Amino acid sequence: FPVTIIHKTFDRVNFVPKTVFTQEEAASLNFPLIAKPSQGKSAEGIRKIKTLEDLESSEENFDVFCEMIDISSEFRCFCFRDEVMEINQRIKVEGSDDFLEKAETTTDFYYKKIDYSNPKLQEIISECRKRVQLDFYSIDFAETPEGDIFVIEMNSRTGMGVDKMVELYNRVHEDFFKKLPSDVSAEKMNSLVQKWRAAYEKKKERAVHECT
Repeated sequence: FPVTIIHKTFDRVNFVPKTVFTQEEAASLNFPLIAKPSQGKSAEGIRKIKTLEDLESSEENFDVFCEMIDISSEFRCFCFRDEVMEINQRIKVEGSDDFLEKAETTTDFYYKKIDYSNPKLQEIISECRKRVQLDFYSIDFAETPEGDIFVIEMNSRTGMGVDKMVELYNRVHEDFFKKLPSDVSAEKMNSLVQKWRAAYEKKKERAVHECT
């Protein structure tokens, strides 16, 4: 979804940072702000606006302005209906640029599958699905040092590795046919997953090496 649709759908919900959609409205928010274009990927075009003077002097076109929250960790949660498929923690590659502090750059990061427990998350997932009725989607969320959760983005076309695509395929297959794929199919898909994981680890090691 364009980010404007998400924020308008979740307007005035306590688990989404306070958000407005024009530069004039943004002047009334508490600084610093996060300014975003409607379209983009991998944090492209997102800027941190520290002061009202920075806002008024900016010549960039933004579609969303959010009050910045204190983030301790960031995550991506993959969901099938109301169930969590997998949760990944977003980990910044040490030594990479910070896109919020340095314009015209993105931040190098990777995702690590983790076990995550926070009772607030399931409540948020249920509320998200009431407002945006999808069978498969991902939720990007951040956790504050106090353990509060804020939804940053909800995506129906999220990027997935082979392992997640196989997991989704299994769930859709079971939902439609009322059974899991055959043993032969499962073996072939598991082989693909193992090859993908090996390639992904090499790519991650390269990214870490280039930044250090």
